[in-house]
Amino acid sequence: MKTTLIIIALTMTVLLGACSGSTTSETTSSEQEIPILTIAEFMENAAESIGREAAVKGIVSHVCSHGGRRCFITDGENSIRIEATGNISAFRNENQGYEMIARGIVRERRLEAEFIAEREAKAIADLDHTHSDGEHCSAELQNIREMIAWMEANEKDYFSIYYLDGTEYELINL
Repeated sequence: MKTTLIIIALTMTVLLGACSGSTTSETTSSEQEIPILTIAEFMENAAESIGREAAVKGIVSHVCSHGGRRCFITDGENSIRIEATGNISAFRNENQGYEMIARGIVRERRLEAEFIAEREAKAIADLDHTHSDGEHCSAELQNIREMIAWMEANEKDYFSIYYLDGTEYELINL
């Protein structure tokens, strides 16, 4: 009888311990909550975040018409490109104007000085030709000159463009 009581007591201890609700768990880095960044915060830390997961919030300013494989989000001053990868098959044109939180992997595309010089020469040549989007050409030339000024100021022979290989997104404030 004493043995039976000991077995019952041990069984009850194990069962009560299993059902007590106090559990400990380990969280892997992939399960940790990733902070949602503004576009300015994203750009500030992008160089150190290449290859890492990030979440960015902004207003959808453009969805590419060629299958919706990319979109751009803006904060009014800055914008970044989001590529459709992972769980995103395409962005929808109807998303324009909505606030979006995009999650994905930070990537970098480097534009080499030689490539930028070629684009500058083409933009200058295009200014000499009269066509309907002359304003576009001057804006492109201005962007190119800003890239060149940044490279000179930072003593680099390339200009980095940071973007997100988007794996998922959600529209907010619908």
